[in-house]
Amino acid sequence: MFERSGLQNQSGRKIKDWLDSIDFTTKSGARLSLSQIYRILTNPFYYGYFAYPAGGPLYKGKHEPIVPKELFDIVRGRMASIVPDNKPAWGSKKFPFKHLFYCGSCGSRLTVEEHFKKRKDGGKNRHVYYKCTKSTKDPDCPELSIKSHMIVEQILAMIEAGELDDVEPSESVFKKIEQHKRITSQLIKDHGVELTERDHFRNFASYTLKQGTIHEQDLFLRGLSVALFVKDKKIYRLE
Repeated sequence: MFERSGLQNQSGRKIKDWLDSIDFTTKSGARLSLSQIYRILTNPFYYGYFAYPAGGPLYKGKHEPIVPKELFDIVRGRMASIVPDNKPAWGSKKFPFKHLFYCGSCGSRLTVEEHFKKRKDGGKNRHVYYKCTKSTKDPDCPELSIKSHMIVEQILAMIEAGELDDVEPSESVFKKIEQHKRITSQLIKDHGVELTERDHFRNFASYTLKQGTIHEQDLFLRGLSVALFVKDKKIYRLE
């Protein structure tokens, strides 16, 4: 995949078509999606390093690199040029967290809207907002909308501050946390770092919200089964 992207300038779609043509699948027998392919092509694990925590500093792993760093850098440069930060996840037009949050002013659920703003160079900037549906007692609810990136940033801050440490995740989320723990535990242990169960929960949450797909982010928050409210663009939970 790295050679096809970095040396042959093949797109993610062409790489997926090639993988499908040779019947490449994961251990569970599933074919790789476009989003999975792009995540692989930008994951430093494949040239021998890993980030801890997600988005944090890189550490040299004990595993053998699969690709040389020079090739990885070429691929990463291509990805940065064709996947801008304000573009929705590859292969997806869905929005996470729809109807998941409650309005702190009137109690209605929040829905999602997408807007495009034209730039001076002729291009467009994409903005995703979450706003009150005003479906309960107050049709004139004054609550302001909140941007999608603010939701992710605030949820991450709540998790890192331990505000969700008492939450028991659903069985499906728990299994994903355990899977993530098995993958990272040995790598972290090799660097003399000992983690608690809550540390693993926070690391998985950070990884999912920073690097996960829209679907993974949505499933994670819904799997926490905790009521979250938004008031004055601030997220909070009831005590």
